[in-house]
Amino acid sequence: MSSLERITVNFNNLSGTVPAATDLHLPNLKLLLLGENQLEGETPLFITNASKIEAVGLENNFLKGTIPTNLGNLRELRGLFLTSNQLMNEPREHELQFFNSLADCRMLRYLEVCYNPLSGILPNSIGNLSSITEAVNLADAHISGFIPASTGNISGLITLVFKNNNLMGNIHSEIGKLKQLQGLSLSNNKLQRHISEAVCHLSNLVKLFLQVNELSGEIPQCIGSLSMLRDLSLGSNKFSSKIPLSLWKMSGLLNFDVSRNSIEGEVTPDIGELKAILELNLSSNNLSGVIPSRLGELLHLQYLDLSNNSFCQIPFSFSNLISIEDWDLSLYDLSGTIPKSLEKLSYLKSINVSYNVLDGEIPSGGAFANSTLQSFVGNKGLCGMHILEVVFPYKSDIPRTVWNPPLTRRGSPQPKCTARVRVSESDTPQDI
Repeated sequence: MSSLERITVNFNNLSGTVPAATDLHLPNLKLLLLGENQLEGETPLFITNASKIEAVGLENNFLKGTIPTNLGNLRELRGLFLTSNQLMNEPREHELQFFNSLADCRMLRYLEVCYNPLSGILPNSIGNLSSITEAVNLADAHISGFIPASTGNISGLITLVFKNNNLMGNIHSEIGKLKQLQGLSLSNNKLQRHISEAVCHLSNLVKLFLQVNELSGEIPQCIGSLSMLRDLSLGSNKFSSKIPLSLWKMSGLLNFDVSRNSIEGEVTPDIGELKAILELNLSSNNLSGVIPSRLGELLHLQYLDLSNNSFCQIPFSFSNLISIEDWDLSLYDLSGTIPKSLEKLSYLKSINVSYNVLDGEIPSGGAFANSTLQSFVGNKGLCGMHILEVVFPYKSDIPRTVWNPPLTRRGSPQPKCTARVRVSESDTPQDI
């Protein structure tokens, strides 16, 4: 046993208890990979004496207890992977104690202890992990308190993930010291105030996830200078004012989400500069005015959600969105007709234009051929719809606009065309 260098039994559906004996002597052990099994027990303490160990992988098991606080002996340790277990912090301790000993692991590159109920606050000693150059992942670890300013000392870090916790306070300006950072995820916390412009110093940033927090104020104009950025998610915050013009000109951006904020103003024609965009979500804001026809230039766009705003009409240029798959324009104050040219969008699978003020005939080809009634309800002037099989258990569940014909200002029915919708309640066609 003393000459053993590797224990690699991950992905084997193993069960049972991991030996916790401290007297197990494995002086030459370099790899301990037990991940993706069904192992129980505690973190094996014998690893603290395996001074040559380079990687410890115990992820996706059922381990309980605490993370050892004497890992500083592992001077060759490069990766510590404890993801998805039931590990906790030391009893009666507020700060996460294991960080203190990890500062002595000068070769450490990866630290992943996410999806564990650690329950504690980040200590200032996290800044001593200056050797980490790849990833620090503490997602969904029941962490509270503030993000220490010392985090900025991990200057070579590429990925930092603190999402799905209870972190509060602001995004500290020291975050701007992480010059090599490519991925920053702080989503689903309780972060407040504005986004520090120090974020704009992260010139290598590719992914920025800040959604579902309590961030407010204006979105910094300088974010538009992050030329490497591909994913920008700012949804479900308290941002106000307008979307900076610089963001519309990010030609390399793939995914852009500012939904569920209080952003106002109009969408400018510069939106046509988002040449690479795949997913665009501007829903649930206070945007208004005309949808720029240049939006039709986004030939790679697959998902578009502009719902719950106050735009005007559907531009005919939308028929140029040849890659679009999912399209939500509900709760939108849209008027006019649905362009028949949208039938030619061959990749379009789902379209929702419910609860607007649209009129005229609903196209019947393309994605419209498989659309359900729910995609069009709440538009008193729409008619001419092809026969659909729609299941409604009770007539009372169907909005009045479905059962009653549109009325003129004098109160008399004046349908522009007639549609027959078959419902399971009686199989009797009804006129809209």
